[in-house]
Amino acid sequence: MTIEGLRLVDELRGNTRRPVQQYPAPKKSILTSPCFGTPVDDLKTLQEGLNTHVVRCGEKLRRQQSAACLVTVYLQTNPFRADQPQYFNSQATALPHPSSATPELLQYAIGVLNAIYKPGYKFKRVGVMLSGFVPHDYQKPTLFNDVSDPRLRAVSQTADKLNAKYGRDKIRFASQGYSVHWKPRSKFLSGRYTTRWSEILRAQ
Repeated sequence: MTIEGLRLVDELRGNTRRPVQQYPAPKKSILTSPCFGTPVDDLKTLQEGLNTHVVRCGEKLRRQQSAACLVTVYLQTNPFRADQPQYFNSQATALPHPSSATPELLQYAIGVLNAIYKPGYKFKRVGVMLSGFVPHDYQKPTLFNDVSDPRLRAVSQTADKLNAKYGRDKIRFASQGYSVHWKPRSKFLSGRYTTRWSEILRAQ
């Protein structure tokens, strides 16, 4: 029965072979990069999409009580459209101090996007990855004591609580915009059977 069978026998005999993890280990990186619902060719719309992705990453980052040291942004056209010009680029920037405050993450992510953006292409995806995590209260000593503003983190946490209570994006940054044409298509999205009461499967 292979090694899995041996482990199963041990479990049935009362010997723990797979300890239960009540809390998952913190992630080492957080990536958000869904495809656009329709191709995007203007910088403003790309910025709106990127800002929304950064907000999502910031929420997950604060949820695990971490702060990021590195922000990576990348752009990609549709590789399956051979009839269109192709472009892919990515760039990372190190933050001057670890941060989990959404306003700071937005500032640096947009700076990277502006640096790698090229007009004349129809982009299928813009993505952002946060990495280099440290505990949220970590303070690295520097010559000029350059640390993250705790008020920005407090504002971000307050927005998280309000959005958790009243619904996603009830509190949002104006830079996220209100356009919906670039958002991913959700027509064939799988149901959230294990995380949403309203979507639990019903047997008849």
